[in-house]
Amino acid sequence: MLSVSTELVTKKEDKMKKVEVIYILPDAPSYQIFIAVKSALLFLLLTGLCKGNLLLGQDRVPTEFIPKNFVVLDSAQTDFTGDGIRDYVVVLHHYQEDSVKAARPLLILRGRIDGSYSLLARADSVILCNKCGGVYGDPYSGMEAHGSVLTFEYYGGSAWRWTRTTTFLWDITQGHYILTRDEGDSFQVFEPELKEHYILQEANYGTKKLEEYRYNDL
Repeated sequence: MLSVSTELVTKKEDKMKKVEVIYILPDAPSYQIFIAVKSALLFLLLTGLCKGNLLLGQDRVPTEFIPKNFVVLDSAQTDFTGDGIRDYVVVLHHYQEDSVKAARPLLILRGRIDGSYSLLARADSVILCNKCGGVYGDPYSGMEAHGSVLTFEYYGGSAWRWTRTTTFLWDITQGHYILTRDEGDSFQVFEPELKEHYILQEANYGTKKLEEYRYNDL
């Protein structure tokens, strides 16, 4: 243990006061062990040397399934199969989509115990295009993936605005995501409280697979 005396001046009393500050230093062997363990854990986190893909912090989106000229627009980690292994849902877009007409592929990646992934499904007509929001622009607002539930949110329009929510549920018996919700609201931008609710593709709820879904099938 190391004791160091320092002198401080307090303006309130305008007097000199002596304050003793105590520093406690660990003994050398314990400190060296602590540093070694810390370094080893950091190395494991950075290199991903772990059993399967369950390591907390291993959040890099698998790139081997991304086509040429496409980049990640959005991604989410989840466990839609319920097997305790991390899965991925990835939304892609063309890196020049403002000038190139291209779909926004949706990838469903299932995780394996060894840390690798398999492409379970790809759907090119689930995610609205970057010009589908009208004057507002790109309508894509985000994705939520919690367990077996997968939801996409949209917002667009001009003076007349609209929202849209599309939800899929993982069907463990079929091994697919199934459409369960496709609806939203429309309203005047200056009167948002006067909403009109609408429902799309209701006849397909519980039956249409994610790969078969088309956002422009009204």
